[in-house]
Amino acid sequence: MRADAFRSFILTAVFEEREAGWSDDDAISIGLQRSGPVISWAGCIMAVAYGGFLFASIPLLNQLGYFIVFAVVRGICSLLHMHSA
Repeated sequence: MRADAFRSFILTAVFEEREAGWSDDDAISIGLQRSGPVISWAGCIMAVAYGGFLFASIPLLNQLGYFIVFAVVRGICSLLHMHSA
């Protein structure tokens, strides 16, 4: 799943809360609370799946696995930081 899909998932949740009558700030907060755990778990699954590349015997796959896992974990940490703020 690409980062754009995650963003659209969050924005859809925020849009739905805004349409339900919440203010902008409240809609963002509720949308993140609702979609944050789903996106975090999807990122964890993706990190585990691509983490298998780290054990490949081909150096290019090792590098690819490292960068994908690093980017996904960084994204999850950013989302969790936004969610807790």
